[in-house]
Amino acid sequence: MVVDGTVMMLKIAKELNSPVIVTEQYVKALGPTVSEIKEVLDTFPPHLVMGPFEKKQFSMIIPPVRQALARLTHPDEQVNVAVMLGVEAHVCVQQTVQALLYEELIDVIVPRDCVSSRNQEDKDAAIETIKQLTTVSKKSKACIMSAESIAFNCLRTAEHEKFKAVSALVKPDRKRD
Repeated sequence: MVVDGTVMMLKIAKELNSPVIVTEQYVKALGPTVSEIKEVLDTFPPHLVMGPFEKKQFSMIIPPVRQALARLTHPDEQVNVAVMLGVEAHVCVQQTVQALLYEELIDVIVPRDCVSSRNQEDKDAAIETIKQLTTVSKKSKACIMSAESIAFNCLRTAEHEKFKAVSALVKPDRKRD
């Protein structure tokens, strides 16, 4: 389920020429990025993929990610938003969102259907915590949405030049949480 949503979001990011930052948690013990996701990442133009950066801390805000964020965010632009995907929602995702908000680095959108934990209770707790975290920063905010909602928010209108391509990626038969 989370893999399907992540694959869809990555394909949409590629279609919209959006850069992605990839981290992997301690590959030696936990293994690399799952093959379905890696296959999509391998189709991206190299300039759009930063990483994968291996990490041992739970938050993905490590030096190479900080450098990538600095290159991607622009203080003079109205919208600087990171879409946060991954596992474990109650550990790595939550701690990354906390760091991004506490340090006021960037706004964060978490697609509910693109994060996961080993059990539903932990995922639910993470979602609730992330909702509450939005109050810790005056500058940066976090919100929870569905992947499909994020996709169409990026387009804003059916007249967008990528509307048909993105619509085709939002598969109606995709299972939902």
